[in-house]
Amino acid sequence: MRLLPLLTIFSVIGIDYFSKIYIQNILKNKTHLILNDYIILEKIYNKGFMFSIAHSNSIFINYSILFVLTIIILYLIYIFIHTLPKLNNYLIIAWSFLIGGGLGNFIDRLIDNKVFDFIIVHYKDIYFPGVFNLADSFISIGLIIILFEHFFTQDEKNHKI
Repeated sequence: MRLLPLLTIFSVIGIDYFSKIYIQNILKNKTHLILNDYIILEKIYNKGFMFSIAHSNSIFINYSILFVLTIIILYLIYIFIHTLPKLNNYLIIAWSFLIGGGLGNFIDRLIDNKVFDFIIVHYKDIYFPGVFNLADSFISIGLIIILFEHFFTQDEKNHKI
């Protein structure tokens, strides 16, 4: 059972890392690439939190963000390790997605002091409010599963006789 989270975390980190290299190579001589009516690939470098909150060239702000993210990731790993024996496979994968995605972006930030985002989703003139990468997608999927499990299955467990 302990192998599943490690394999999932390292797989998420690997998928994220290689997707970023692949897309950077595709966009080497282009500013963007329109894949279809809904998805555009574009080079965006994010020095802030989600949706570029606190995006700055200030070394102090960038190191502060790195420090805060370090604390958050370490705390999530701590919670995950302590709750692992009680988790079902869905939650193990969800937590692994969350941590793997967080580590994928964290590694970018450690190496380049920024995160490479490249996916723009839209429908006609309506755009999703942020540019993201696969690590962000894994984080979102993991968080949605964890929240769904917490809010919707807890009620069922508590009402059983």
